[in-house]
Amino acid sequence: MSRVDIRTASVQGECKLMCPENEIRLREREGLLHPFEILQATAENPRRPKADRSKMVKEYSRPAAGRTEPKPNQLRPSNVLIQTAHYLINSILTKTDVHWSHVYDFVFDRLRAVRQDMVIQQIGGLDAITLLEICVRFHLLAGYKLCKESISVFDPKINATHTQECLKRLLTLYSFEDRPCAHRTEFESLYLLYNLGNTEAMMHTLSLPHDIRCSRCVQHSFKFTQLYLEKNYVRLFRQTKVMSGLELCAAHRHLLHVQSQAIQTMCVAYSSKSLKYPLGKLTVLLGFNCDAEVCSGYEKWGLNIKGGMVCFQKDKLKPQDKDEVMQFKFIESKLKEQSLQDLITSQHQKIVDGKSIAEER
Repeated sequence: MSRVDIRTASVQGECKLMCPENEIRLREREGLLHPFEILQATAENPRRPKADRSKMVKEYSRPAAGRTEPKPNQLRPSNVLIQTAHYLINSILTKTDVHWSHVYDFVFDRLRAVRQDMVIQQIGGLDAITLLEICVRFHLLAGYKLCKESISVFDPKINATHTQECLKRLLTLYSFEDRPCAHRTEFESLYLLYNLGNTEAMMHTLSLPHDIRCSRCVQHSFKFTQLYLEKNYVRLFRQTKVMSGLELCAAHRHLLHVQSQAIQTMCVAYSSKSLKYPLGKLTVLLGFNCDAEVCSGYEKWGLNIKGGMVCFQKDKLKPQDKDEVMQFKFIESKLKEQSLQDLITSQHQKIVDGKSIAEER
């Protein structure tokens, strides 16, 4: 990753609210208020809802040719951006009375506007790091929670693009900091897992300072990568036991491919009409949620299952569906060990096998 030139900002934000006054008036007048921003006393009047100024958050505005540069009173300084990000995570992301996809759409747009204000003002240092850490955690969690939704509800490619952008920008900012960054090892680990098997990601990890490279979570992620490249799929799934919920979310998009590759390898190695393998053991070794999950996909993998035993058949192997996704019970259980707020805004500790351990530097 190349270094970027971080200069003193030419414009400093002066807006002390989460949403500039002129935008509040415009959106209220034009009926462009989001349901999360409407004053509850006026919510029953769909024609003239009023804005709740304490809940209004600046929308993302797409850059366009000929548009004038934002004025200082339209930009939020770093402390307000951090306040806004925390509001989105603590007050919006935790909503349970609406589908999580609606929550995602709102938080995605407003965090994108936060990043836009940050870029326009060329905010760097620890403030930018704090904001990008929140963005990365949010996108990783969303990528897992919404992976089974239709493309009309959630676009995984768009989410992945923003995840990569935030991660790479964050790691670049880390490289400029002379002061220790409390969560750097966590995000170096997440970058490696999200880009599992990628040569550039591995070379970046190997070039890290010794104390970062040898930290507990980076070592675990590097070991996970090694097992993936060695195609040691059984030990790879065992390695998930020492990984945090967010690390599993980062690796999640690769796990179904790992399962498929493992099944294909076994179909070739153990292809025999007389050889039988216990279905229950296969389920445990490769991280399937239950025996029924293996049975539901036996045709695409070339498996013949009878009486709780598996017969591998290499002549029935079929290519993997690249768009197929699924969620895993072991990831769900890890995520339940922490609240959403702790996962995204204050993950100072890792949860391993139900116990909280301090992050090693």
